[in-house]
Amino acid sequence: MGAIFNLFGKGLMNRFTRLVLLIVSVFALVGGGGAIAQAAKQRVLLVDFETRAPISDAVMESSNLVKALRSDQNGVIEVPMSERDSVWVKIQRIGYKTTNAWITIQPPYEDQIIFLIKEEFEFTTVEIMAAPKVVFGSDTMHVADFQFWGDDILLLTYEEEERWKKTSEAKMTIYRNCQLVLINAQNKILQIASLPGEFQCFYTKHPTSTFLIGRNDHYLVSMPHDQIQLQRIEAEDFKQIIEPLIAIHDDCQLYTNYNKEFPAFDYYLYHTADSLFQLLHHVEDESLMRMFRSEYKYLSPREKLDALRYEMDTGTDKEIVAAYMRGFQNTSYYEPLNAPMIAVDSALWLFDHHHDALMRYDFDGERLDSVSIHYHHVKKPLRWQAQIIADQESQKVYTSYDRNGYTEVHEIMADGTHIKRMDLAYRYADQLRILGGYAYYVYRPFESSQRRFLYKEKIRIGGQSAP
Repeated sequence: MGAIFNLFGKGLMNRFTRLVLLIVSVFALVGGGGAIAQAAKQRVLLVDFETRAPISDAVMESSNLVKALRSDQNGVIEVPMSERDSVWVKIQRIGYKTTNAWITIQPPYEDQIIFLIKEEFEFTTVEIMAAPKVVFGSDTMHVADFQFWGDDILLLTYEEEERWKKTSEAKMTIYRNCQLVLINAQNKILQIASLPGEFQCFYTKHPTSTFLIGRNDHYLVSMPHDQIQLQRIEAEDFKQIIEPLIAIHDDCQLYTNYNKEFPAFDYYLYHTADSLFQLLHHVEDESLMRMFRSEYKYLSPREKLDALRYEMDTGTDKEIVAAYMRGFQNTSYYEPLNAPMIAVDSALWLFDHHHDALMRYDFDGERLDSVSIHYHHVKKPLRWQAQIIADQESQKVYTSYDRNGYTEVHEIMADGTHIKRMDLAYRYADQLRILGGYAYYVYRPFESSQRRFLYKEKIRIGGQSAP
């Protein structure tokens, strides 16, 4: 335990206190920019979302522009602005909904496309089979990711996937020509915001806000005055302020110092009434930690001396330093810890898959109970997909399995048992999430010209008990 304290640094409570104070600044960020120098021009192409035809005579306005601009017969507007600057603009055209978007100018200086929606355009729901239904689909855009937004759904869509990536991006899926699309419960498109740059996915673990992960940046997604806006978040602020926060309940907040490259971490409760942190639970894979620490004995005498000096300078245990020196976290022997904690029915459920235990705490930090779990121990052809999915509307908890490409959805009960609820109709479904008793996922038929659509299926109430 002392080594863990050393790894995360002395004064851990001060660090978490700083995070809580800084988190307020993230949500106080607002869009905007300074006056625009007439140093360059960014070409913007306005097109009809449904037909992809250029739109002429559309008016673009912004507090950063000296005067309003109008699109020509090819749907083009040249926006004067400084290189690497950003401008938030409003676009209006008779017969189309008012659209807001960010305009940026940066290499490789490509035209920026903005889609306009016809005033009365409504996306028609297409029923593919008796069970799965199309929530959103397009002939021109793929669905990359989605996020529940109140009663609506916010989609990250794209036209093409980035193929040219750096070695460090080998495991990333990066999309180009992206748009944020907001649809309501009737599948009607409410808004579209064209996105400059390249993006990966939504960050869905924050309890109150939505964040968008770009290729190089992170953004807070907000909707002041019913218009989609993005605000860039510094990478270090995102790592230290956004990621540690897991749940909020009244005057209590749940934080973690989880690090996927270390085989132990802690959960903390922060009580805002008295500004105190409370250690809630320590998670550690003991066998993996022993292997982690054993790397020290494989160092050369000079390397051991370097590790010792680093320990003296920073307080971090020399055996932990040695593991990182040898890159143990990047080997096939290392697997990141999987022990998520989520808020369900005014309690905190901890799924410790390393000790086969489901523990429940209240928001005062008292343990309510603990039961054994074994749903994550399965044999082929069944493969556990290593995820816990909470339905925030029904307050039920699910997990999923892969059986020859088909996804099985199981409900996890409070006593640790699990019940199979359904098999998703389509093979190789992606991005599974559950809300209001429906399973939502992204799917594209194999070897089909169809784009990636968002589907939903009703979860059956009955089911088959599983051991």
